Amino acid sequence: MRSLKNLTVLQAAFLLIILACWPLFHPEFFRVHDYTHVARLVEMVDALQVGHFPVHWSANFGYGYGMPLFLFYGPLPYYLASIPALIGFSALNSIKLLIVFTHFTAWTGMYFLLKKWGRTPAFVGASAFLFAPYRAVDLYVRGAFNELLAMSFLPWILYFSWQVVKKPKRGWLGVSLLSAGLVLTHNLTALISLPILFCLGAVGLWLTNHSWRPILILISSFVMGAALSLFYALPALVEKDLTIIESITSGYFDFKLHFLYIRQFWQENWGYGGSSFGPHDDISFHFGWLTLGLTILAGWQIIKKISLSWHEKNTWQFDRTKNKLLLLTLISGGFLGISLYMSIFKSQWLWEMIPLLAYIQFPWRFLAVANFLAAMLAGWSIWFIRPRLRRWLLAWLVVILLVLTQMRWHQPEKYLDNHQTFYYEDRQLIREKMSDILLDYLPLTFDRNLPPVEPENRIVLDGQSTKVDWQINEPHRLLFKTTGTKNTKIIWNIADFPGWKYYIDYQEVQPQLLGDGRRYLVTEKDFESVGAIFTATPIRQQTQVVSLLAGLIWLAVALPPFFSLADFKLIKFNQKKRTKEK
Repeated sequence: MRSLKNLTVLQAAFLLIILACWPLFHPEFFRVHDYTHVARLVEMVDALQVGHFPVHWSANFGYGYGMPLFLFYGPLPYYLASIPALIGFSALNSIKLLIVFTHFTAWTGMYFLLKKWGRTPAFVGASAFLFAPYRAVDLYVRGAFNELLAMSFLPWILYFSWQVVKKPKRGWLGVSLLSAGLVLTHNLTALISLPILFCLGAVGLWLTNHSWRPILILISSFVMGAALSLFYALPALVEKDLTIIESITSGYFDFKLHFLYIRQFWQENWGYGGSSFGPHDDISFHFGWLTLGLTILAGWQIIKKISLSWHEKNTWQFDRTKNKLLLLTLISGGFLGISLYMSIFKSQWLWEMIPLLAYIQFPWRFLAVANFLAAMLAGWSIWFIRPRLRRWLLAWLVVILLVLTQMRWHQPEKYLDNHQTFYYEDRQLIREKMSDILLDYLPLTFDRNLPPVEPENRIVLDGQSTKVDWQINEPHRLLFKTTGTKNTKIIWNIADFPGWKYYIDYQEVQPQLLGDGRRYLVTEKDFESVGAIFTATPIRQQTQVVSLLAGLIWLAVALPPFFSLADFKLIKFNQKKRTKEK
């Protein structure tokens, strides 16, 4: 009977994920606000193919002068998408596979998180999360694929957090790896969600086992996650002021222009436009009536249970075992309220008090966490329904209604006739056109009015293209041989950024900085070779060492020893036996 139920859930899950992925099976793609993902992947693959790892420098963005793109923008989704790209899939299809992965991760994560309360709550919660309208906004409107994947990690982090009591090693490994993955995917979602996930994880552990030991293990797992992601997180924080990234907190990106009104949580004014000041955005931020209804049902069940306990005993006595779910529901509802509050105008005073929040840009980013919590509460609301048959029937009805009412938003506005119109794989188009779209991480000294430069002109002599013998022309390494004479002016057509080192005849030199952000040097003697290499600064080197050591520790915990203690005793016994026989 149990096998049959598991098979039914498996088949239904497969069908739901296929429905969510169905628009991706179209041979063409659709336009979204941020359509730079294919170009980013092309840059990632180019760098990996020549051994640039960890990938920091993009050669073609920045009009061909380069940009430290993956030093600041979450690289993990592109590392994942580069796997199919490196084995022969097109860049666009690799991005599609990445989106399929996010859907699978989201549904399975929420299902396993809630499964301890039964298949029906887990099935409802996972379906509500998969078809959350905000996920459709990320995918089909904004094109925020990094945030979409980061959102899909949230239930898995909480799932492994609660595993720490019964399976400490498994929980510790899962939380550390996934929290690091969250930071490497979308640091803004990590900033918003990790404090909430830690609090929920700690509360769940305390309710299960009234002991500090599991909570200390949980703390150490988040510390390990921070160490694993330190090679990205700390340099991005320390070196951000060397780019024009400050511009992403002003103008249109000023958070004061993007607060929500409470009524927008249930208004269904679906659109494919952008966020604007006031309640009439051409983009929707609602939760879906069904999910809202189930969330309210969970709240009503809490009030009902507390009220009954109060009337029976004239006080509400806490019993960890009986009231565990009740308290988790109550605390999750509290965090849901905090997340919603942080997205509305009433919280503007708090945003102004904490400067770091300005980098979030859009207060409605808190809806990523809010939708996760709402889906979890929707699943728990089904658990309170009695008897089981009624709960089972209601669960299937809810899932069917979720598909019928919310699948309509999980569709693109229209498909492109030719995806190459926006999703460039051509490196020249990335240099000449896509560079205007992605300016956030240009070095502070770089003049964006410089004309695009071709790869063969990334180093020029006397300000013009010269016949040279290129030995290496890679994103992070350049070397050519030529015949140069005294008083030759060498210009490195590279957007100068800490880490670039410049060479003449294999000897490091210190070129001067031009007003447009390039380096130049007038030679004092004849020369035969010119080069440049992008290296790690001290902060990058130190954090890479920390992350590498953390990775080795993680592997040491994850991998079993070559011989277990039982195997060792057996070997020792056999040796003694052979000795006696001789």
